[in-house]
Amino acid sequence: MTELQPALQQSLHAEDGTEYEAAVAAQGLARAALLLGKKYELVITNVPYLARGKQGDALRDFCETHYPEAKNDLATVFLERCLNLCAAGGTSCIVLPQNWLFLTTYKKFREKLLKKHVWHMLARLGAGAFATISGEVVKAVLLTMSRGSSTAHGGLMGEKPAIHHLRGLDVA
Repeated sequence: MTELQPALQQSLHAEDGTEYEAAVAAQGLARAALLLGKKYELVITNVPYLARGKQGDALRDFCETHYPEAKNDLATVFLERCLNLCAAGGTSCIVLPQNWLFLTTYKKFREKLLKKHVWHMLARLGAGAFATISGEVVKAVLLTMSRGSSTAHGGLMGEKPAIHHLRGLDVA
């Protein structure tokens, strides 16, 4: 980003509107790349929901290549990506559809999450979770999970790993 800064600043002062817009877009992309390359202690989001059948070819191929166990919905891809954005022991709090918790197509994904990460809380939000969506359209949950195994969240070297409890809530 620091190498690009002088060129971006020069383009931002250009008189041509097209060149200026391109510089603004390039500056935004450079900033996004910088942010996405970092590790975080806490990632909180309501992820986008988009089933595999409604994804375009490029997105479907990307999900298949980089997130094979989570690929069936963009929401579960985001869950895995958010965990990857966390530093070891970092936590993600994510609102997403509940279907991945029981559908057989997500079995390997669930097993991976159960083996590799620490689950803290799973809350069923119910049909009224979103004021802008009426009825039973979205059955969402709030999941709080930390990156890394329970042994990574234990005490000092040689100590017994901490005991973790998964808390379940129904706030529907």
